[in-house]
Amino acid sequence: MEVLPAALKNLLEWLVSDPEFYGKPVVILHAKEESKFAFESLKEVLRTMSANILEKACVELRWSSNRLTATDILQNEFWRKQLAECASLLLESLKLKADDLEKS
Repeated sequence: MEVLPAALKNLLEWLVSDPEFYGKPVVILHAKEESKFAFESLKEVLRTMSANILEKACVELRWSSNRLTATDILQNEFWRKQLAECASLLLESLKLKADDLEKS
């Protein structure tokens, strides 16, 4: 069974006890094609924590190397578009949440 990295698991353990995390929008950027189980496992953990996973914004970024720099990634038009779409969906979700808070 594939496990989440210890640092990520530790972070999630801290967040689960914080009531402010409940319902927060979450985007998952999955960069390791061969660890599909970890991706699904993370989604399940976040659902259990009552996160609002923005499924349309969660993407697999099929990077061929873990040595890519931010410049390498942003120079690739396909990846840049994927990341921009994820950011746009996350910002829209945050805006809708802020609008709901203002109304209440």
